[in-house]
Amino acid sequence: MKSIIYESRCRPTTAHLRLTSWTPCETWSSARFAQFLHPDGSQRRGPRPVRLALYLWGILELTTKELQQVSVGNVLFLKGLWLATVVALHRGAVILEHPVVPFEDFKPSIWRTAVNLLMRPPFSLFARATIHQWRYGSPMIVVIPRR
Repeated sequence: MKSIIYESRCRPTTAHLRLTSWTPCETWSSARFAQFLHPDGSQRRGPRPVRLALYLWGILELTTKELQQVSVGNVLFLKGLWLATVVALHRGAVILEHPVVPFEDFKPSIWRTAVNLLMRPPFSLFARATIHQWRYGSPMIVVIPRR
């Protein structure tokens, strides 16, 4: 699993204000576009995609449950960015974690949002880094139970 993180460019103060934040992948995941082979040999799909690169804040015609999932994801994402900005402006250390941008242009990613594009250098307090988490013991495949 590869992730991209933003780190604050400011040196931490003696107060050592730090923030580690991440956006839940539930509605952003590329796995929503995948087809899986069922043990009986048939092709199966997971939950349908609720975001696309052109509709990063949610596609049109969502069900009530999907709209709620997308809304929660949007709120957590934006609050994480807001907190990261506040901490960075107060010279704190910040890490924002989320999977790397998918190769396919149509798939959504928080790194494709306009607000995140504004957080890239030279306009921001943040530097961007890519971490290969599997090199540090993270499993290549993470199974998350459905609710």
